[in-house]
Amino acid sequence: MEELATHIVTPAFWVSLVALTFLEIVLGIDNLLFVSIAVGKLRGKQQTNARRFGVWAAMVLRIVMLSAIFWIIQLDATPIFTMPAEWPAMLGMHNPQEAEEFIAFTVKDLILLAGGRVRGAGTLDELRARSARPAASLEDIFLALT
Repeated sequence: MEELATHIVTPAFWVSLVALTFLEIVLGIDNLLFVSIAVGKLRGKQQTNARRFGVWAAMVLRIVMLSAIFWIIQLDATPIFTMPAEWPAMLGMHNPQEAEEFIAFTVKDLILLAGGRVRGAGTLDELRARSARPAASLEDIFLALT
């Protein structure tokens, strides 16, 4: 309980809380707009039921995703493997705590790396579509768009 109290009084906690609240409001409005557009062609009772279902589904999905984020954050406790201890020094890291965090890989790190890989692949696909070069490399797309 005392640890929670020390976190609550930090400025970082309040900035994070305000940012998260702002994002939730914006995303909630976005959900309402999407549901309104999606049920726009329905009429009468069917439209009312679809709107209620959409809003409730969005809310439940948001809670599930926030719970998943909290769960992923807590996966940082135990490393599943570590890289060689010499690597941080080769990269110029001399702080022992930073070096220890750098070489320890947790489930959270793997999830974040996989998510970044998926996002990067999606971005590359989008860039290929915009440049009308379906098999182009990232370098070719960059040169074509600049």
